[in-house]
Amino acid sequence: MVKENISNLSKEDKDKYRVIFTSSGIWERIQYFRGMERIMCDMIENPELPRRLLGICTDFWVSFIEELSSVRGEIDAIYMFEDWGTQNDAMISPELWREFFGPQYRRITSAAHENKMDFWLHSCGKVTKLIGEFIDVKMDLINPYQSGACGYEEVSSRFAGKVAFLTTVDTQTTLSHGSKEQILAECARLEKWGTEKGGLIIATYGFDIPEENERLVFDYFLKKGKLQNYLF
Repeated sequence: MVKENISNLSKEDKDKYRVIFTSSGIWERIQYFRGMERIMCDMIENPELPRRLLGICTDFWVSFIEELSSVRGEIDAIYMFEDWGTQNDAMISPELWREFFGPQYRRITSAAHENKMDFWLHSCGKVTKLIGEFIDVKMDLINPYQSGACGYEEVSSRFAGKVAFLTTVDTQTTLSHGSKEQILAECARLEKWGTEKGGLIIATYGFDIPEENERLVFDYFLKKGKLQNYLF
């Protein structure tokens, strides 16, 4: 199917950056197996079980990526979806994440990089405590749509230039029902997530967001005159 879709691309489309959107990766998948509350308890009371489940899920994704070796160089990134944050904090501590999930994600990112693909992770909520972990396992791009919850200044001071961000102003507050002044003020704070060499990709969100608010964000960055730093 992937080969067929690539062969049907127009010449113009073949020159574009191409991403495979997947579904839940390993964290959300083991929640489907056991339930969120139970899997949280398992990590403390019965740690071998989540390790086995994570190994099975990771084996699947590594095999999936390896199957794409036949189109190596034709796919630029694989995009995975895992919500790691609540409204107020990461769902688990960095220590637990490092113990259970870090080695598994590193297997997946290594498989992607061996296939000449970047690895993208969507993760909503306040994931600030885990961004350093994401970087350590060689993720190339992080997509945290709740940028305000993550903390504009904390993220820019700690992580700008270390990983790429695909985002916009906070989707659950400002972008959804903020004033023009509030949106533009957050654009100025969000801008610092990028550097002179890039690293910030402005994205649309779409879900229950007024179109005029999305346009305000795009127009702000278009007017900066630094289009080499932003991909729309």
